[in-house]
Amino acid sequence: TRAYSSGYLTRDIRGAWLSNSNTVDRSYKANTLTNNGTVPTATIGELTVYGPFSTSNYLSRASDADWDVLGTGNVYMSCWFETSGATTSECLMSFSNAAGSIRCSMTFEDASTDNIMWEIQGATATGSMSGDIDHLADSKWHKCDLVQVSSTERYIYIDGVLDSSSTTDIGSLSSSGNLPFAIGRVGGSSIQPGASVQLALAHLSATAPTATQVRQMYEAEKGMFVASSECLLQSGSTDAVLDVDVD
Repeated sequence: TRAYSSGYLTRDIRGAWLSNSNTVDRSYKANTLTNNGTVPTATIGELTVYGPFSTSNYLSRASDADWDVLGTGNVYMSCWFETSGATTSECLMSFSNAAGSIRCSMTFEDASTDNIMWEIQGATATGSMSGDIDHLADSKWHKCDLVQVSSTERYIYIDGVLDSSSTTDIGSLSSSGNLPFAIGRVGGSSIQPGASVQLALAHLSATAPTATQVRQMYEAEKGMFVASSECLLQSGSTDAVLDVDVD
C-alpha cells in the first residue's frame, strides 16, 4: 500500500510483522504485538527497520493457537536482519515455553561463527542446527528462511541459498497455551536479546515454501533494502495499482 510493504506472504500465514509498524500484523490473522520498552527504529529507503533490542526493549505476544498447536507439520519463519557482530547468541524471533523444552527460535550466533542457528526442540528430541554460511556480521542486510516440512525434514536458507538441513525427528511442536512469541529475544523468556541486530519483514507461517519459492522471494524483496529504494505504492490518493514499470 502507500503506507507499508509486507514482502511475500506464504499461504497459511500466521503473522507478518515489522512492515512499517513495530506492532501491527499485516496478515489477516491480526496478531498484534505488544511493544515492551522502546524498540529503536531507522529507515532504509521507504522501509522502517527495528532494533537493536534488549531484555526490556522487545516485541511480544501471548501464546496463541496460530502457533502453539503446529504439531509435526509445516513451520516457516523468515526475517531480514543486519548486524555488525554479536558477542553472544542473539534471538531474532521465537516461540517457546518458559523451560525451553518446546521451542522454535531463529538465532544469530556469536562472533566465533557469525551465522544463523535454528534452535528447535519438540516433544521427542532437539533438532537444533547451525548454518554453514559464516561471516554474516558484515553490516549488510540478509534474509533468513527457516523451513520445516515435517518433524523429520527442515532447512535453513540464507539469501535464498540452501545453507543446511536436518532429518532429526523432533516430534510435536504443540504445547497449547504455553508458547509465547517474541521478536528481539526468546519467547516467554528474557534470554538472548538481539542486542546487535536490526530486523524487518518478520513472517511466521504454517506453509513450507519450496527452495524455488524461497529464492524467488529473496530476489524480489532484496531491492527494498537498497538506499533510496521506493517500496510503497506512489499514488497520493489510492492504493490501487495505476501503472507498472519494469526496470
